[in-house]
Amino acid sequence: MVAQALTNQKLVSEQVKAVNETTSAMIESTSSVLREQTATVESQAASPGLDMGSLQRAWDNVFAALDQIDTYKLRALEAMKITVRDLSEQVEKSHAQVERLHAADATPARSAPGQSLRLS
Repeated sequence: MVAQALTNQKLVSEQVKAVNETTSAMIESTSSVLREQTATVESQAASPGLDMGSLQRAWDNVFAALDQIDTYKLRALEAMKITVRDLSEQVEKSHAQVERLHAADATPARSAPGQSLRLS
């Protein structure tokens, strides 16, 4: 009976030792993974996160678009100046034409002697 009790005690002691070794290995493994992940997170936090080349190209595109808008505005303004000038010339011509027509309307109509003017 004592021999069997000692054998059982030895088995329990070995199982406790195995549990302790497994627990120690898990703790060490978990700390190792934590250390690796912390290094990865630190590396990611220290990096800009965005590709600076892509960001620079995006800003270059924005500036090019603003330059195109500025060029368009200058060309459109020049075209409008030409249009206004041309239309102003036509308005001046029409003023002269209107004045001529008003002058013709202001001159009394002459009728031949002996004829009366008939208005319909």
